[in-house]
Amino acid sequence: MAGEKVTTLVPSAAVAVEDGTGSSTAPVTSTITPGTGKSACVGSLSWSYDSDPTGGSITLTDGTTTLAWYIKTGGPGFLVFNPPIRFAVGSPVVGTIAQSGSINRSIHVSGFIDGSI
Repeated sequence: MAGEKVTTLVPSAAVAVEDGTGSSTAPVTSTITPGTGKSACVGSLSWSYDSDPTGGSITLTDGTTTLAWYIKTGGPGFLVFNPPIRFAVGSPVVGTIAQSGSINRSIHVSGFIDGSI
């Protein structure tokens, strides 16, 4: 089920870490793609804006479930999901850090691919 919490890390899980950086006016993304019959599980999310953003935000989505956080100050930040969040089977999970003019920004999504379901 999309958005369900994972209570155990199975031995067959593969580690998935993706980074995205940018300074253009386009959003910056980081994607974990689980593959057929597998599920992306996100354990942490970190980001940085090099100065205070206007309209700063972070989202995680698999196309069905979307989680969003609003960022008001520059600098680094992070979220840890314990237990990790399991997204829909076969659906890529995209982490996005919103544009804020030409401010440098980055996003890092860390988790694993669960093939036990």
